[in-house]
Amino acid sequence: MKARVIEPNLSDWRVTFFFVDGSSKIIRVSPGKISQEKAVATAKRSINLMDECVLDRIETTRADVKASAPFGIIKKG
Repeated sequence: MKARVIEPNLSDWRVTFFFVDGSSKIIRVSPGKISQEKAVATAKRSINLMDECVLDRIETTRADVKASAPFGIIKKG
């Protein structure tokens, strides 16, 4: 039997954690067919979140949503 690898997809979840100290962290969760609640729980486990009092808020979007970054790299030539 051939092993299956989960590949990134535009329907993946992007879970953004905003912390009370002003920092944030984005976790991409695959596959996108899981529920939003399960995606948040998976993302929490991936960052070893033990105490939710450090969170200001959590936002979820699909990976296909275009988001601008606060920084960027311009590659010339």
